[in-house]
Amino acid sequence: MDLEKLLLEFENAVVKQHEYTKSGDWKKGNIQTDRIAKTHAQFISMGEVGKQALLQLTRSNRPELALMAAIYSMRYRPEQCLEVLRKLSSQEIPHISFTAKIAIDDWSNNDWNLD
Repeated sequence: MDLEKLLLEFENAVVKQHEYTKSGDWKKGNIQTDRIAKTHAQFISMGEVGKQALLQLTRSNRPELALMAAIYSMRYRPEQCLEVLRKLSSQEIPHISFTAKIAIDDWSNNDWNLD
């Protein structure tokens, strides 16, 4: 899959996952979570180009997209990602602010399970 299609796939999966989670449809949300993980693996397989492309999504105006891009980019750019997560955690965005706080805590406690 080319990089532009991969970025779109990641974005679509994140947006759908967020919407399904907000509406309480965890089953459909989990399907999208699996899609997010698979696209992340494809970004990583592209090497530095893929990692940088994913990292650019941390600057998205869509908080759910910035959140997930930061979470999935933590291992190779923690300072930048923590900055994004701190900003999101300080806002009052349902699901997003809470998830950002949990991610910060997990990273700070060396309890990071996402690669």
